[in-house]
Amino acid sequence: MNSKILKALFVVPALLIVATIINCGGHSTPPPTTGFYVHSINIFLGTDGLLHVLSAGGFDASWEFDEGAAQGSVLQFSAFNFLHTYAHVEGGRVPARWHIVPVGNCIAFSNPERDVVANSFHDTACQVAVSSLVSNPESIDLASPPSSVTISGGEFDTAYGMPVIEYYDQYTGELVASTGAMSVSGDGTSLQVATPDLSGVYSGAYNIVVSNVASDGTYSTVGVATFSACCVEPPPPPPPPDPEPCGERMVCEVY
Repeated sequence: MNSKILKALFVVPALLIVATIINCGGHSTPPPTTGFYVHSINIFLGTDGLLHVLSAGGFDASWEFDEGAAQGSVLQFSAFNFLHTYAHVEGGRVPARWHIVPVGNCIAFSNPERDVVANSFHDTACQVAVSSLVSNPESIDLASPPSSVTISGGEFDTAYGMPVIEYYDQYTGELVASTGAMSVSGDGTSLQVATPDLSGVYSGAYNIVVSNVASDGTYSTVGVATFSACCVEPPPPPPPPDPEPCGERMVCEVY
């Protein structure tokens, strides 16, 4: 057989293998050259002397100066993020120095000056001052919770609606239940609230955040009470999923 033909027969399969490998793991999107992500939370100092997550928060971000061959046209950005999600500052100019601060009545917050590069993640926290409220009872058995709870020690106002009571996991800040007060004392120093559905709650420590309703319908935090729940443990986590198969072509296994 002609040597040129033999060379061609070897070259064609080789090219097919290379193409298959490229198709199996290729077509990757290049990393973005602009934009970044920010997550903001509100925290407070508990009676135990530790900082706890109060709720999700918002932030203001403003560009200060470039740090290299920067790209992007967005120089100002404000947003409110959910508790476990980051807000995307799409088109944010990077690499650059940015001033990132949480919004709200902060008595302290983390370092606002950030050296930001494309697709980076940044966290900021607003420490707020809240009154310490008292929950009665302070501990409940989830298998037999009380029908109602009394919360005292605040300045509760019903001018624009009944105060709102929210239950948060003390360590993750996850909202587990919310409801409105049933009644408020004449002097506004205590309220009674029906125990909400706690079927998805497990043993642990929780914060009860009480807020008055403002004239514009927003909430104004009055204070935080703590309580503990017992005797119902969370289910074990599911096993990790099986790895995705590479595909029908065994060449995917070649390195």
